[in-house]
Amino acid sequence: MLAGRLYPGRCPHAGLCHLQRARIDRYVDIRGHHGYTFEWWLARGHTGRLVSLRAALDGSLLNNYRADGLIVATPTGSTAYSLSSGGPIVSPGSENILITPLAPHNLTIRPIVISDKSEISIRVEGRDSEYLVSLDSKTDVIEPGLELRIRKADFSFNLVKIEHKDFYTTIRDKLKWGLDVRN
Repeated sequence: MLAGRLYPGRCPHAGLCHLQRARIDRYVDIRGHHGYTFEWWLARGHTGRLVSLRAALDGSLLNNYRADGLIVATPTGSTAYSLSSGGPIVSPGSENILITPLAPHNLTIRPIVISDKSEISIRVEGRDSEYLVSLDSKTDVIEPGLELRIRKADFSFNLVKIEHKDFYTTIRDKLKWGLDVRN
């Protein structure tokens, strides 16, 4: 992110905010609809069956996942559902995309961090008639056989950043890193 100009008056923190430039890190195309998001997940519908997902990077097979679902997240989205599912914390300035399986059938299937220059395609395969896909909490039902394509967006937008608060301080405080909570 690039430092920006002071943003006084409209900040809830009494002028301690400044505007920063940031990129939305991926582009999502579902059934011809375009949307921008920080976190995307696909999961089984209303059954207990595993989802079969074929994931490819730039046309080359990455993995055939059998799991409860799959999360694709940007560095901004890495501290949400992906983190609670065992994915890594990724610094906001990183140019990466995370792929985190949800409860994979095979224990050797682990989260992976890839370049944000790659296009991810995911094909839903399975016996169920519907699956769930969510884009930053907006959930829709999709049918098997549909291929979803995810890639980095080509534009940036403004974010408000509170002065005297950086990413690592926030993470350290929220996760209580370095504190002995036994006492």
